[in-house]
Amino acid sequence: MLRDILDSSQAGGRIIAFGSGKGGVGKSFLAANMGIHIAGLSKKVILVDADLGNANLHTYLNLPLKGLTLSDFISGKVSNLAPVTIQTDVPYLSLIPGGKAPLGVANIVYKKKIMFLKAIKRLSADFIILDLGTGVSFNVLDFFLIAHHKVVIARPEPASIENFYQFIKTALWRRLSSLIPDLMTRKRWEVSFDQEGEWGAKRVAEIISEAEGMLDGEVKKKIEEEFPRFAVKLILNWTTTADHRRLGYFIEKVCENAIGITLRYLGYIDNDLQVEESTRLRKPLLLNYPDSSVTRAIRNITNRLLIGYER
Repeated sequence: MLRDILDSSQAGGRIIAFGSGKGGVGKSFLAANMGIHIAGLSKKVILVDADLGNANLHTYLNLPLKGLTLSDFISGKVSNLAPVTIQTDVPYLSLIPGGKAPLGVANIVYKKKIMFLKAIKRLSADFIILDLGTGVSFNVLDFFLIAHHKVVIARPEPASIENFYQFIKTALWRRLSSLIPDLMTRKRWEVSFDQEGEWGAKRVAEIISEAEGMLDGEVKKKIEEEFPRFAVKLILNWTTTADHRRLGYFIEKVCENAIGITLRYLGYIDNDLQVEESTRLRKPLLLNYPDSSVTRAIRNITNRLLIGYER
């Protein structure tokens, strides 16, 4: 079922997912402000607060929670996402708020997750932006994997970069595993991965070679074809030095040479007191400081993300 959703085409809009391996990197801040910029291009945008159990995207848009939320959809109170979607004060920009989630909603069962993924793909908009939770739980990874634009946010510090690599490796592992239809074979395949050791295209080739007799020819072909297609985009937030800003280009080379996947560095956003001020006032930066250097950086990064978009 998950494999079918990941492989299926859709009639809805382009999905942009913001993920991270570590909290406090600015996912919600960027999701809100990039959504505002895209909406300013007269594109219909729906922001989805998919940080189940810890939703706060409405705060960055200064929106009170007065009606239905995503929790009501997941609990079955409403059958689709339309009643949950609210129009913001920004033209063309809507929000599906996460709301005050009940205990356990972050660990939704597989059936409800599939229902949610299908509902996201049915949304009618030019762009759907998913603000995901932190870490590498299967729920987070599956929301990340349905996106056309898989964007990871990191800070230029060792712990955040380490978690970034772990996030993209685990996301790729999850995607490749989804291509194996037989459950027992998939479990044997997953055991073959050494998450702590050398990992990348070479390791995947070794595992495929070791899996002779375990994977049939069609599945092996799908895995071999999917690996080079797996592409991720990176934004560095809270940069303060020239070395910080150049770090993204180094990470690009590591992903290409050591892991074997395509990574595109979209750019950096410098640390600025205006960001903290906007967050404290609950006013989006792009609206509160439309001429600031950080606003220009967000606009430039968003435009790079949208290059090649056709509709």
